[in-house]
Amino acid sequence: MKFRIISVAILFAAILSFLGTATISNAASSAEFSLITDKLGYDYGEQITFSLRAVNTGLDNLTLAFPSACQADYIIDDLAKTELVCAQVLTEVVIKPGESHDWTFTNKPGQGDDPILMPGTHNIRAVLIGYPSATASQSITVDYANSGEGQYCGGIAEILCPTGLTCQADQTFGGYCHDTTLPAPAKGQLSTESSSKFKDVSASHWASVYINLLADKGLIQGYADDTFRPDNYVTRAELTKMSLTGAGIEPTAGLDGSFGDLDEWQKSWVYTAQNLNIVKGYNPRQFDPNRPITRAEALKIMLLAFNTKQTDIDAAALLTIPFTDVPADSWFRGYVAYGYGKGILQGYQNKTFLPGNFITRGEAAKIIAKLWQNANS
Repeated sequence: MKFRIISVAILFAAILSFLGTATISNAASSAEFSLITDKLGYDYGEQITFSLRAVNTGLDNLTLAFPSACQADYIIDDLAKTELVCAQVLTEVVIKPGESHDWTFTNKPGQGDDPILMPGTHNIRAVLIGYPSATASQSITVDYANSGEGQYCGGIAEILCPTGLTCQADQTFGGYCHDTTLPAPAKGQLSTESSSKFKDVSASHWASVYINLLADKGLIQGYADDTFRPDNYVTRAELTKMSLTGAGIEPTAGLDGSFGDLDEWQKSWVYTAQNLNIVKGYNPRQFDPNRPITRAEALKIMLLAFNTKQTDIDAAALLTIPFTDVPADSWFRGYVAYGYGKGILQGYQNKTFLPGNFITRGEAAKIIAKLWQNANS
């Protein structure tokens, strides 16, 4: 997936400044570590190449011995992305005095597990395996790029625009973003009067693009005080409403059922979902609408709301997935595997999905946005 965005950083031709250094010592030798990125600012969807560099600042050779063929690892923010740098045979690196050794990584957004970094500031951290103190980090900025003819907004798998903007199709360039509350700007111009739909969802929040995409489409609502509370846990009733609304399902008025613990506003959403076999209660009298919902439970509801076929879920359960906490015989295996295979979810850096953890409103908005984009692509 790719769309164009504005870079805010100055590009350096060779080695750039780094943030964070660490040292380790070995006899009369020592090393200073730094993380060097090819640039400090990137366009959305742009490839990022960076290296963890060790410089021998001592007088003798510095020998680094590794417990396996894999030597270095990295993570960007808290995204579920790690990459090992492994040698075929070499498990030892010797650095002469005054010389350096690089472990180089490449993040290719949208390929494999490589994350697509949303606009904002991101921290890249790399470490040598077996040397916990040998770590360094670098801060980079990702922003929207100017296509030269308005705000370009094209994409292979999805079309997103900056916060508060929508995409107007263009046969030649794929589309231009503009604020729908104003006349569309002429090519070469960009409206600057857009803002978040919610006062607590800043452009730097990781889920802002997904939240505002759904809000622009009228698919989600916030609270009466104009907040969305993206980091709050979402309740079972809220998740039910968000899922139905995101899937374009209107609640049926006048439905009634057996649950004795629903508030008045919850009844039409919950009973509509129940009639469509999207949700179930804990027993005929209990839905527990105000209880936070787990990631596994929420994923099932969201997938069913978007009319995912059970045969596809069952088939996905047989696929290989990286999550160590999603057993083959678990009831949620097929839902997680389906979501992973469709690029709807990623999981965490330690190869877990954490199915029993509660899901936040921002996390739910991201999955619903991904499902909506897949359904409307």
